Amino acid sequence: MPCFKSDEQGGVAVDWPVNPNILSSGRQSFTITSKPYQGDDYIYKSANLSLKVYVRDAFANDKPRTLVVEMPEVDFSTKSPSQTYVYAGNFDASVPYHQLGWQSSVPLIEEDKERIIKEVGLIYDELLDIFRNRDLSRYLALCHERQEEVFNSFYFKGPLDEKRQSRLIPTLPGLLMKTPYHDYHLSFHASGKVVGLSLPSKPCGFLFYSSEDQKNAVLEMALFHRKSPGAKLTLIR
Repeated sequence: MPCFKSDEQGGVAVDWPVNPNILSSGRQSFTITSKPYQGDDYIYKSANLSLKVYVRDAFANDKPRTLVVEMPEVDFSTKSPSQTYVYAGNFDASVPYHQLGWQSSVPLIEEDKERIIKEVGLIYDELLDIFRNRDLSRYLALCHERQEEVFNSFYFKGPLDEKRQSRLIPTLPGLLMKTPYHDYHLSFHASGKVVGLSLPSKPCGFLFYSSEDQKNAVLEMALFHRKSPGAKLTLIR
């Protein structure tokens, strides 16, 4: 499952939660892939790459976090010209929940791609209508499964208060618009059990923007699975 993606030029240092990708306690595996910027043949010689995974107390921010695993820093100035660099590792996690997630979902990779795009597109259209009408109850119903698992992963028992709920619906000036389907491509994850639509250099999700300024936009993260053969695609992350 995708966790973090960045195609921004220049240095990027980020703290990013991995809890939504952890379904249950035990050994967790991860892979980091580094590629050249679009239009470049090789990864910059001046680039370097590092990763640390920490665990911290979910309810006591004053307690120091504990280092779980550290990837050796990669200095590309000491390496031969690289078109792709891949690092794989693992760590043990202990969490007070067990989530089904996509473990028993239907493999989608062999399904008809046009059918998947059409099915995902219907949800894209539904979200546009929900956002334009600011229909919070429909949004919560559509995203119920995703919301419940993400809340569990962060030990949040909910429900959200009114102020936080209002932030789930984007507020942009003018009329809310959606990026055309032909700009997206299908992206499969979790051994083909999870699918999403993604724009170049963007995580999987739907990009909505203001009719007054296309740069004024919001990305609704969206990954789908099929619980059983013949079932509809539903949001899982």
